[in-house]
Amino acid sequence: MSNLLLDIKQQSDWSVRAFRSDGFKLGGSMASFIEIDRIFEANMNLGEPKPHGRLSAPGYGAVLFSIGAYLGETIAKHAVGSHRITDDDDPMGEVEATLVLPDGGKIWPIERVIKRF
Repeated sequence: MSNLLLDIKQQSDWSVRAFRSDGFKLGGSMASFIEIDRIFEANMNLGEPKPHGRLSAPGYGAVLFSIGAYLGETIAKHAVGSHRITDDDDPMGEVEATLVLPDGGKIWPIERVIKRF
């Protein structure tokens, strides 16, 4: 049985592999966040998914989750002491997965990516 924490890790890794095959470099650095913007620019036109792009398929929600998972995993890697709050029983748990920073601040990387979309 899978859980949200495991899904986040697996989908973050998927993003790195999938977008590498598209020519983007998601290497786990904070600078790679520029690549996330490039991914959106390459796959969107005037606020709409480009036909045949990664965000045009009916399952684009899984791709957005994966990008958000990558974003959160990268931040957590650089903000040592961060931890996640997830709820596997919450139907909105994927969107509301929280990353608590060492100073107690909270961010929602997956929700942020959905808003960017």
